[in-house]
Amino acid sequence: MGERGVNVVSRIVNETLGWLFKRNHQEHDFGVDGQIEVITPSGSVTGQMLAVQIKYGKSFFQEKNRWGYVYRGELKHFNYLSNYPVPFLIVICHPESEEC
Repeated sequence: MGERGVNVVSRIVNETLGWLFKRNHQEHDFGVDGQIEVITPSGSVTGQMLAVQIKYGKSFFQEKNRWGYVYRGELKHFNYLSNYPVPFLIVICHPESEEC
């Protein structure tokens, strides 16, 4: 299931945003699924980068507040992600609608 989520996010980043998604093939328990490089509309590479962890499944869409969906991860993962050297996104993907 995780690979499907990576494919959905990769497609959105590459085709909709026009940015570059690079898959991280060295996953481990805390998992950085990929890196996103920001590219300008004219095609210039900006040097700006985001790390991303992708969660794929209906269960991630159960809790919502006025800002969006709530992801509840483990504290050990939060500590890892909050100390990561580049901005980090957790992207949740719905398997049926492909909403992310």
